[in-house]
Amino acid sequence: MKIDVTAGMTGINFSPQSTEAEVIQNVRCILATRKGSVPFDRAFGVSWDMLDRPLPVAKAMMIAAVVEAIQEYEPRAEVRGVKFNADGDAAMEGILNPVVTIEINEGKSTSSLHGRRYVSTAASAPKAETNAETEAVTTSDVSIITQKAEQAIAAAKAATAALANLEPRLHEIEASDYSAIYDQG
Repeated sequence: MKIDVTAGMTGINFSPQSTEAEVIQNVRCILATRKGSVPFDRAFGVSWDMLDRPLPVAKAMMIAAVVEAIQEYEPRAEVRGVKFNADGDAAMEGILNPVVTIEINEGKSTSSLHGRRYVSTAASAPKAETNAETEAVTTSDVSIITQKAEQAIAAAKAATAALANLEPRLHEIEASDYSAIYDQG
């Protein structure tokens, strides 16, 4: 079953009644946490490296950051897609609100993340088996997203270089326009 998750935290349930509720809460927490803001786990959360980047580049970077963070900190959630809320006011202000579509894979274990022991608080703990085919799809998805992010970054660099080449010409045009105005007066 596919579930859409956003960053909004409404409170923390320290004893969720199901694995699904726990995974959704964990994904929300990951999305709502800026990487570097958790004192004893600075790597936890989503990177904000996309800040002040052109919108297409920022979207690609955010997708990659979200997928990476969820894979690392909540392996039971498999990211199936990332889209962005089309809120007009937020878009005008450059705010990206990701909506992550996940599927819950109860077969993945949370017992060894980053060499630490994480304990499931759900009523039924997940089984410690993995599905190699699902992992391959997830890895493939991440490599495609990473490739698209790299393409978007390359396109942004090319656009920046093109603008840099145009800038001296714009100054020449402005200077010639001013001289034409002053010559008439």
